[in-house]
Amino acid sequence: NPAFLRSFEGSALGTQGLPEMHIKRLIIQGFKTYLHKTIIDDFSPHHNCILGLNGSGKSNIFEAIQFVLSDKYSSLRTDDRRRLLYRHEASAKEVMTASVEIIFDNTDRRFPFDKDELSLKRTIGLKKDEYFVDSKHYSKSDVVNLLESAGMSRSNPYYIVQQHKVNSLMRMTELERLELLKEIAGTRTYDDRRKESLRIMSDTDDRRKSIDEVIDYIEKRLADLETEKEELNQFQKLDTQRRALEYTIYSHEERDAKAKLEEIEAKKGALSTEEEYNKAQEAEKERIETEEKIAALEMSIKRHRARKKELQSELRTLVQESRKLELSVSDAQYRITQEKTNKTEMEAELNKLNKEIPKTEKDLQTAEVAHEQKKSAYETASTRLQFCESRATDLLSKQHRSSQFKNKAQRDAFLKKEIADIEKALAAEKKQEAAVRSEIKKAEEEVAVLEKKEGEEKAALDKVKLDLEDISTQMKEMTEKRNDAMEKRKAFWKSKHDLKQQLQDKDMLLRNSERDLQFSMDKSMWRGLQDIKKVVEDEKIQGCYGPLIELFTCQDIFEKAVETTAGNSLFHVVVSDDATAAKLIEFLTKRNSGRLTFMPLNQLNPKQRQKIGGGDVIPMMDKLAYDPKFEKAVREVFGRTVVCRDLQVAADTARQYNVDAITLGGDQAGRKGAMTGGFVDSKRGRLRLQRTLVEVRESYTKLRADSEAAETEAETLGQTVTFFIGELARLQAARDHLRHKSEDLMAAVRDTTTQLKQQRARIAANEDKLKQFDSNQSLQKDKTQALKEELKSPMAQDLSEADQQELEALNAESTGLKESLLELNRERLKAESIYMDIKNRLETNLLQRQSELQQLMVSATQSQLSDQFEGDQNALDQMQEQIKSAQGELKEAAKSLDLEVAENEKLQISLEKLKTAEQTRMRKYQSAAKNIERLLNDRSLLLDKAEKASQQIRNLGSLPKEAFTKYQKKSTEKLMLKLEKCNKELKQYGHVNKKAIDQFLSFSKQREDLLQRKKELDTGRASIQELIQHLDMKKDEAVIRTFKGIAQHFSQVFNLLVPGGKAKLVMKTKTTQEKEQEAQEGKEQEEE
Repeated sequence: NPAFLRSFEGSALGTQGLPEMHIKRLIIQGFKTYLHKTIIDDFSPHHNCILGLNGSGKSNIFEAIQFVLSDKYSSLRTDDRRRLLYRHEASAKEVMTASVEIIFDNTDRRFPFDKDELSLKRTIGLKKDEYFVDSKHYSKSDVVNLLESAGMSRSNPYYIVQQHKVNSLMRMTELERLELLKEIAGTRTYDDRRKESLRIMSDTDDRRKSIDEVIDYIEKRLADLETEKEELNQFQKLDTQRRALEYTIYSHEERDAKAKLEEIEAKKGALSTEEEYNKAQEAEKERIETEEKIAALEMSIKRHRARKKELQSELRTLVQESRKLELSVSDAQYRITQEKTNKTEMEAELNKLNKEIPKTEKDLQTAEVAHEQKKSAYETASTRLQFCESRATDLLSKQHRSSQFKNKAQRDAFLKKEIADIEKALAAEKKQEAAVRSEIKKAEEEVAVLEKKEGEEKAALDKVKLDLEDISTQMKEMTEKRNDAMEKRKAFWKSKHDLKQQLQDKDMLLRNSERDLQFSMDKSMWRGLQDIKKVVEDEKIQGCYGPLIELFTCQDIFEKAVETTAGNSLFHVVVSDDATAAKLIEFLTKRNSGRLTFMPLNQLNPKQRQKIGGGDVIPMMDKLAYDPKFEKAVREVFGRTVVCRDLQVAADTARQYNVDAITLGGDQAGRKGAMTGGFVDSKRGRLRLQRTLVEVRESYTKLRADSEAAETEAETLGQTVTFFIGELARLQAARDHLRHKSEDLMAAVRDTTTQLKQQRARIAANEDKLKQFDSNQSLQKDKTQALKEELKSPMAQDLSEADQQELEALNAESTGLKESLLELNRERLKAESIYMDIKNRLETNLLQRQSELQQLMVSATQSQLSDQFEGDQNALDQMQEQIKSAQGELKEAAKSLDLEVAENEKLQISLEKLKTAEQTRMRKYQSAAKNIERLLNDRSLLLDKAEKASQQIRNLGSLPKEAFTKYQKKSTEKLMLKLEKCNKELKQYGHVNKKAIDQFLSFSKQREDLLQRKKELDTGRASIQELIQHLDMKKDEAVIRTFKGIAQHFSQVFNLLVPGGKAKLVMKTKTTQEKEQEAQEGKEQEEE
């Protein structure tokens, strides 16, 4: 798509070098294709070009400027408005308002504002069209005047030039160019004003003609009135007589009315409603007090019944819990008894074992010594037998070697080999011995480690036992603290419950008070008050003080009078100023809320009344208590009213001082004589309801604060109880951990003891091996020594005599040793059997049983049964105390309930009596009030009659002196006859113009006024002529100034279009002859 260029011209520089007024910035939102806020700024004061693709919104920018500045969009229908608002066809998205704002450079002060920038904004919707200048709302006419002041007026439509206008401007004739010049210069404004001035001057001439005609008529009428004055004098004489007669008749009527008034005053003095009213008030007060006592008592009865029911339920729950705890305590006690019995038996058995074990250990030692002796003797004999047999075998081998070997060399070789084998076997046995010794050493080190470990485990076990005892002590203390905290928390819960119940009662009473106050006014008024309170709280509106009824107080005795005086004005909302009132009214209108009347303090200006005082009359303002800043509002409602002792005093005071008077019972006497009154129920009085509402709110607020404090304290105690419970759980866990640790340590001690036994048995076995190694090595060494000695001796066929004797001795010894060895072995086995029996009995029976009993004793010591029993017993004791307390409280509650029910019945009976007495006293009061009211009505009629007669006398006008005395002695009947005769004579002058003198004076005054008016019109005509001359001069100046500017720009543009060329515009002027001819034609047209 080709780019499209659109340009429009800004302003050039002013004469002082400052930029002339031009557009600096354009802000569009919601207008045509511009949905979002679009800002176009940095406009040049010279020329600006807008470049963009087709459909990009260039034309809409130009339309936006026309929308604000031109008359193109001055009259818009709904469809036209909808076309100007943004709408997306695909998504059907549209806006409800559109706005275009133009910011002008006002450095040259073209606009009459002392600022360098000026904002002009137009906002349009389907039903609104608004203008804003610097964010202030302006009317359309104000904006038109503002634009005209800057040269942009309807008479000059060329401050916005569209494309198609350029060609038409270029093809204009000279005359059309002149007309265009006049339009640009804005001469149409001067022409319109000149035309309007001529029209006004023509109207002035017409009025002058009318005035001349009226003056001529008045002159003629004054001449006629001179002849009517003679007949009027005769008529006036008869009229004076008539008025004297009427004066005498009216004075008689006034005198008679005053005499009757004196009689009524005498009768009225004997009647008084004050005493009856006071008695009725006392009865009503007693009745209201009794009703309030009954209401409070019924609420207390309701609360006590609920408390009684709650206590019964709580008592049942406590009894059930107590029974459960009794069963738990009984079971725990039985189990503890069984455990104690078992523990006693185990202690007895353990004591027996503790005595038997040392004795058995002593027997074991004796058996071990005997076993070791037998074993040693057996081993010694066995070793000696082995030696004898080995030596005998060696000697026999030596004896047969002569037959075994051929020579000494073979023998020696064999012997050497035998010696080597024996030494090799000895070496191997040495290694085994070293290994066994090493194993013994390791076993001994292991035994040392195990002994140390056993000591540490036993020390740890002792420490665990001490820790268990310490934790048990801590748990006992913590349990006591927990129980104390739970008792305190329960007491606070009870207090909180009582406060909550009282709070619920107060809340119900508060809602009832609000409902009663709501029913005392119009529904829309109540809704409006509630909405106003809500918006003031939500919007934080300052200066709204609430309804008048909340801003003052008064004594109980004056409530009826105050309430009757104010009426619905009690609910008028007092605000600081009318701006606040307007804001709140706008809110009520938008929300379609109720109707309210506002009292802006800045607009109230109540008149200060004269001070009226005395024993029987009190200004109502003196009996009201209020903040001084609300005095205007209070005085506006109550400043015109006084409180009087009775209706008679009220009527007299109202008539005498022109004020509104009211009695304490609410009977009113108006300034114009009207009297209103009747029975008013004080219990339903608005002021009483408001006072009750305030008292209940204060009490509710205090109870709420106390409840929140109790809630906080209960929560704190709950946290304390939770802390103690947590600490108990922590201690319980620690105790369980220590118990498990104790069991683990005892098991570890048993394991360590077992390992010690194993290691010690291992050491004993290895030591036996070492003894066997020593015996074998000794035999092998002896054998080696014998072989070495044989190796040194020569080879012989038989043994030597010494060897033979040794062999015989060895054989004999071996035979004896074998027989002895059998006996020793039998004794060894017997000793070993005794030793093993004692050892097995000690280790597998006595010591093992001792360990089991010790573990069982520790477990019994660490048993939770005693803790459970103690805890359940404490809980049972507390529960029984709670049951006793609940039973006592239930008894007190039942007793209080019975007393309150009885008291309520007495009060109900008393209330019925008080209602009857109140009705009787009220009937007496109303009867007395009716009698006084009847006298006052008669008095009012007579006063009206006297006032009417007095008024008739005043209407008669001025009378001659004889009129006051001439007819005073005549009766009313004679006066009436004489008046009738005088009226007949007056009828003869019925044609007389009775207003001739007045008309003469009136016409004379009118003539003077018309002459003055004619003079003013002449002065105005001269001023209009001067204005026309001034307009003509300003028009010529505007044309010349505009022509000079256009001519200058024309020369500059031509020089740019034709380089080196020169051109200028010339304005042709008329010759003197043409001007005179044109003036003559204009004068002729005016004459026509």
